[in-house]
Amino acid sequence: MMNGAGAELNAKERFYNRYFGPTGLITAVRIALSHEHTGTALSLICATVESMSYLGLPDDCENLCEHDFLAWIKQYLHPERMGISPRELWTVRCALLSGHIAQQTDSRGLNPREILFAWGGYSIFEGMQLRPGSRWYQIMTIRADELYKALVMGAEDFGRTFVSKEINDRIVGIRLNRIFSSRISGEVDDD
Repeated sequence: MMNGAGAELNAKERFYNRYFGPTGLITAVRIALSHEHTGTALSLICATVESMSYLGLPDDCENLCEHDFLAWIKQYLHPERMGISPRELWTVRCALLSGHIAQQTDSRGLNPREILFAWGGYSIFEGMQLRPGSRWYQIMTIRADELYKALVMGAEDFGRTFVSKEINDRIVGIRLNRIFSSRISGEVDDD
């Protein structure tokens, strides 16, 4: 991909363009949330995390698995600050991106909490007494605004700590081509 001056963009510039640029994934999440398309935003958030997890794989690893997704979430997203676990976000990802329903058992045989995706100041739980073991106690509330902010901070941190390292430029460039391959834009696979 060429910049305005005709010089080829490095992997770091391409990363920021593909995630934070005018047509980037994180920009798309912000737009979806601004129109209250929270389901779309949640799907885009999961896809964005998955693609960055793939970018961060070691050089000798080409297949992303559950462990890699969870590791990226733990290191960059910190979902425990929002009252959810990395594994619960993996469950959300599976429900949205893999066609599995969220209420089925996870890889450890546990039934995950149901998902409630909220926006703004909305809370279904206001004034309710939640008893451990009750149906409502088992619902996972994901606040769209908090998850979006965590995604932005996590992606920026990932860009600073992984993508910006010169040693990672080649592999990030190759993987960006695999994720965002487009002959129209002039990007060509490096491998």
